[in-house]
Amino acid sequence: MDPNFLSEKKKKEFEKWYDSVKHQEFNFKNQFMAYCWSDVMLLANGCLAFRKIFMDKTKKSETDIGVDPSLCAFTIASLCHYIYRRNLLEPKSIGIIPENGYHPEQKTSIKCQLWLKYLPEKTSDTFNPIKQELMSTSYNRHLKRINFIKESITENLVEIWECEWDALITENENLKKFVESTNKWN
Repeated sequence: MDPNFLSEKKKKEFEKWYDSVKHQEFNFKNQFMAYCWSDVMLLANGCLAFRKIFMDKTKKSETDIGVDPSLCAFTIASLCHYIYRRNLLEPKSIGIIPENGYHPEQKTSIKCQLWLKYLPEKTSDTFNPIKQELMSTSYNRHLKRINFIKESITENLVEIWECEWDALITENENLKKFVESTNKWN
């Protein structure tokens, strides 16, 4: 701020303030933290005031708490839409669809699920819905990890896939008896 561009009154106020603080040590860290904390408090108080106004203005009755914007919407548009549906629409004039649809356990559309089921047929690669990736991607990552381990150690690395282990148990009678005799896994 250049005091030369201030009005006479403002310039005198500035010079008075400056004369009172010019010999004090300026601690940037403390001043910066105080400034940031002041910003946080201003924002928090503004959010609380915004929340109170919306809750007061959207009450349907004395016992109703109104619409809490911090709980029902992420945007002003979705908040306004929610208030319109809740407070202004006549009952049974339009369906209010729940936030996650009528089937919240179904995270994707039917068409998307069909496409994901068709993908392995087309590419001969299966999709792992838990990891959200193709099995070839997971397998390639596994091979890189195994190669890294083999290069890092001097001992022999023995590995077996779970499906191979299951096949061995059914094919090898001695292994099957060993597994059945151990109560550790039962």
